[in-house]
Amino acid sequence: MKNSTLLWEVSVDNGPISYLYGTMHVRDASAFSHTDKALTALYKCQELVTEIDVGMAREMNNPAFYMIRDNQSISDLLPQKKYLKICRILKKAFQFDLDRNSRFLPIIIVSNITESIMKADHAMALDAYLWSEGQRMNMTCGGLETVSEQLTILQTIDMDVQLKMLKDLAKGVSKFRSYVHRLRIMY
Repeated sequence: MKNSTLLWEVSVDNGPISYLYGTMHVRDASAFSHTDKALTALYKCQELVTEIDVGMAREMNNPAFYMIRDNQSISDLLPQKKYLKICRILKKAFQFDLDRNSRFLPIIIVSNITESIMKADHAMALDAYLWSEGQRMNMTCGGLETVSEQLTILQTIDMDVQLKMLKDLAKGVSKFRSYVHRLRIMY
């Protein structure tokens, strides 16, 4: 564990030992490559705390939470020519239908495309898997943040920044794929 950048042991003199493990919210096998180390640490613990309460996140999985405000869509926020070009690129490169998803926040669209590039080797994402293991072991499980806190933060991300992310993805598809691939390898 000493040379791992994903799993950290945190302790204070005469205090309990805690572990901090960096997870990816994907089902790709690369995210699970160090699961044995995480599980070894988890078996030593009494409590599991993830980024958010995964149980609550499952209950609050309402698409409306991830929509652009005021009933707008990406087509309302971009010039028509630019929007149609991005639609064509995303359809060709990722089989992603922007018209069907144009009410979603651009950051959610980029996230979904990123996840689509990765493989779905496992039934659930790594953080959800660790959560289920914690529950199976009757551990106390909770989240650092609430789902509503995360949703509030998500809605505060500047729309121009989000649109730029989407435009940059469309402008550099191969660069984006390469970036996602590098992330997988680094993990």
